Amino acid sequence: MNNTIQRKSLCFMLIMVMLIPSFAFANGNTGDDKILNDLDSIGKDYGISFGELPNEYNGEILEFDTVEEFQAFLEDMAKEQKKLGIDHKNNTIDIEMNTIPLSFSDKIEESSFVQSVAKTSSKEKIYEDSYHWKKYTPYTSFMITGMFCTKHIYFDYDYYYDDGKAKFKRVYNIKSDATGMNLASWKEVKVDKVKYSSKKDKATIKVHGKWVLGVNINGHTYGATDPQTWTMSLKLNSK
Repeated sequence: MNNTIQRKSLCFMLIMVMLIPSFAFANGNTGDDKILNDLDSIGKDYGISFGELPNEYNGEILEFDTVEEFQAFLEDMAKEQKKLGIDHKNNTIDIEMNTIPLSFSDKIEESSFVQSVAKTSSKEKIYEDSYHWKKYTPYTSFMITGMFCTKHIYFDYDYYYDDGKAKFKRVYNIKSDATGMNLASWKEVKVDKVKYSSKKDKATIKVHGKWVLGVNINGHTYGATDPQTWTMSLKLNSK
């Protein structure tokens, strides 16, 4: 009889030991989900979304005790941006490039073009070059002010001459990056198809990406993302 009771007690203890971690895990998930839902609700007012922090993230992690404390931080930063005349909802940066240095050292092919006026075919030399644009500029994502970073856009381009006028053949291998910012990191998402003017002497590059920032709320870490679009206007000057 005693052996039977002991066996029943042992089985009950084993069941409880197995169940306790499950309960603890479930409760942990519930708290984590509630925080994430609260953050998403707050983020809608600022165009910010939240999710898992990427493993490759190498920026800082801002720590807050409560969601309300993080919300107060965003509100204070938004007020500061308003004083400075910065619209945190306008995530488009327009970059004007008036001149691209032309290089005649790299002839890559001979191609046939139809002249628009004479309507005749002639051989034109196609030249290639590359460009690295960079600018030290204020950092404005996540409503944060008073910080700076260097934005970079790299691209290759081919061009030719038509009646003495330099014209784009194509702009390609477009990449973007940001340096000098330890708080958050830049992640490129996609590059739109390059648009050319009717005269082919101008091109528009549009890069879509997002800033990623680590946020810890009461021991729960998330990745906050703030989307941003960089638009660059390029113009070829004839040599």
